Amino acid sequence: MGHSGLQRRPGFGRQVASPEGKRGGVGRGHTFWGDQGVCQAGNGEQEDLQDNLGRYGREGEIIVTREKLSITCGTSGPVEKVRQFLLEAGYEGEIISCAETIKTVDDASRTVGAPPEEILKTLVLVADEKPVIALMSGSNRIDLKKVKKVLGSRKVMMARPEWVKEYSGFDVGGVPPVGFPGRPMALLDEDLFGFDTVWAAAGSDHAFFPVDPVVLQEYTGGRRSDIKKES
Repeated sequence: MGHSGLQRRPGFGRQVASPEGKRGGVGRGHTFWGDQGVCQAGNGEQEDLQDNLGRYGREGEIIVTREKLSITCGTSGPVEKVRQFLLEAGYEGEIISCAETIKTVDDASRTVGAPPEEILKTLVLVADEKPVIALMSGSNRIDLKKVKKVLGSRKVMMARPEWVKEYSGFDVGGVPPVGFPGRPMALLDEDLFGFDTVWAAAGSDHAFFPVDPVVLQEYTGGRRSDIKKES
């Protein structure tokens, strides 16, 4: 991807982790000026999102909120459900919103400047008529036979989009890993744990948040599992 005319303002250094050593944050406050708009970064303190935007910056305006867990596009509906969950869980990062619709893993990859494998896919399955959440690395495909074996289920299938909406309140394309009614069984792709941070949808196809996979496992109560399809 090109730089889209983005330039970094001098005087900002890289922050790898917060002073408290806590996981799941974003980079410290930076601003970039581009041909098509302004990219701003919030005041969290872990992943240097801004360096990524400088490398992969896309046309249009991408805003990272400066106030933790506040959403520039509003806090109602599905995104609010995710925000409330994260607040109660003690999450210290930020939810990020953008004007453009994120339809695919590649869209998300370009938006946050992370490789596809660090984009989290949240898949809703139905196993013996019960919901199961599968959290996958963006570059991996799920193997339903492996899921069936892990769960000891008789039948496992992908949930239909209308079923996902009715059950969770989330539309396919913006399904987050948290914020579901109750606490459904969750399976986490083993490959996720090779990354410090993955990027998850935050309840819509315009919002997302970074999180450490270890923290995500704590949030979901999920099981680390070999569920990817071998190529």
